[in-house]
Amino acid sequence: MPDESHSENDADRSVDQHEDSTASDDRARDRPSPIDDEVIGEAVFGRPDEETLSEPAISTDRLFELLASPGNRFVLTYLLRAGTAVAYADVVEYVVTRADPPGGMTEAKFRGRVAATLINERLPELHEAGLVEVDSTHQRVSPTPVTEVVAPYLALALSDLTNAHPPE
Repeated sequence: MPDESHSENDADRSVDQHEDSTASDDRARDRPSPIDDEVIGEAVFGRPDEETLSEPAISTDRLFELLASPGNRFVLTYLLRAGTAVAYADVVEYVVTRADPPGGMTEAKFRGRVAATLINERLPELHEAGLVEVDSTHQRVSPTPVTEVVAPYLALALSDLTNAHPPE
């Protein structure tokens, strides 16, 4: 005669295992999928407000193209840290104190080169992309709501800024 207590224990274990796997399946369904872009974006960047939604978006390709330039990274980093409008001269000084002049270039010449590149190349490029506002009359530059989008990407690049070359 078979041992009924043994078969009852096996049946109980089987039911318990089924209940555990069902509970596990329920928990898995309640969690967002790790590839749910909306949830991930919201978790990383917060829920966008109406003002941010009305701002023009910058494509990922264009953003990475802009961030490839050390000069653009310097400008955006400085603006994000300042959080307000700053004078061109302040941005130039920020770059000059953090970057090494190319071989044999004096600091004064380097400063002039950085200023010229900032005014003629970097700021117009960043302004066109919607990442900065430029006031040429008062020689000031300020962040836009879109500027904050680059913050996580700049955080990754900050270590490269210590000994970067002058703005290209």
